[in-house]
Amino acid sequence: MVYSCYTHIWFQIKSCYLRYSSASAADFSLAVVLDYCLRQNLCICNPSRSLSIFNLKSNEYTGSINQFKVEFNSLFNLDFVFFCKMLNFEFEAYLQDHNSVCINTLLKSYFKNVQNRAKHERKMNISAFTDLTQIRQTFFGLPFLLAGALLPLTQVDISFSFRWLWIFPAFMLARISGMAFNQLIDRCNDAKNPRTEKRVIPTGRVTIKQARVVAYSALLLFFFVCLQINTLCFLLAPFVAFLLFIYSYLKRVTYSCHFVLGIIHFLCPVMASIALSGTILRAPLFLGLAAGFLIIGNDIIYSIQDYEFDCKQNIFSLPTRLGIDNSLLVARLVHLLCVVMLIFVGLTAHLPVFYYLLIVVATVIFLEFHKRVDQKIIESSFFFCNVMISFSVFGFILASVLWDAM
Repeated sequence: MVYSCYTHIWFQIKSCYLRYSSASAADFSLAVVLDYCLRQNLCICNPSRSLSIFNLKSNEYTGSINQFKVEFNSLFNLDFVFFCKMLNFEFEAYLQDHNSVCINTLLKSYFKNVQNRAKHERKMNISAFTDLTQIRQTFFGLPFLLAGALLPLTQVDISFSFRWLWIFPAFMLARISGMAFNQLIDRCNDAKNPRTEKRVIPTGRVTIKQARVVAYSALLLFFFVCLQINTLCFLLAPFVAFLLFIYSYLKRVTYSCHFVLGIIHFLCPVMASIALSGTILRAPLFLGLAAGFLIIGNDIIYSIQDYEFDCKQNIFSLPTRLGIDNSLLVARLVHLLCVVMLIFVGLTAHLPVFYYLLIVVATVIFLEFHKRVDQKIIESSFFFCNVMISFSVFGFILASVLWDAM
């Protein structure tokens, strides 16, 4: 087969990679790609270059290992070392350890080695699962979920129902699905980014197939759980699923990705309230807006860490659109709106006076957060702000509900 452009051959190899890597160990991917090319006697003819890399099949390749790398780079217009890294492929290290071996013999032995290891591939362990789904970030949304479930108790008479027990599983399944989709869709960019190159898919701790199983299984279970709660939650479930799926793709086409993430977090306390009351109440809507504005502002600031990488890779974010200083200004305004929404929560739910101490607490936390951000302390400050605000909101609303019950 003869191809006139590199784009077409790269598409063939990428398709082969995706097909095989979903069923194999991550470091098996490029090996089967090359093997596939050899078996198909695949070659490329370019008027300006004569490349012999695919003569490997007939044992006619005479180039050195370094020549092999050079021809690979020319053939696919892609750096061989980076390609190995992106696919978690160990052939680069294998070349270095066996640099005196004939390239044909080396490839055959490597194919056999990785095929044997792929047959004994280990299942995903608990540590890899928690890293894939970012379980520790549960503390960002869980307090808002619980607060949203508590607010209807201050507004309407509600008798206990076992359907309340489905709220937490629904929340966890949505989070698991969303985080798995995020890492699955972003795996190539994660492999290139120094900040994210150690994530579970680029490092091979979780295969593409395993990540897909987690993402789609959790999503299907999310639909089932929402059906058990009530009709309104079930009708909202497809919209939630749509947002969870498209979020990572939006970073490729629009600067509004931060706001989509905010909508997802907005729905969290709102759907928890619906689960208890069966209807939409005003106070949980304002609480949802507070949760959404909190995440929007924090996500804008968090994306500043990847500013240079996003600019190089044409990834859309507010910092790449407005610049870092203007993005920080937007984040401050959004956080101010979060505080305003918390005031409206108290007013619409008729919470006791001591609830408004939350406004002071939240303001102090935001001021400290932005002070740390100005000092370039982003990663730890991001978790500090999310956790402190979320638990403060839950604590004050819980105290208000208990006070109202006395």
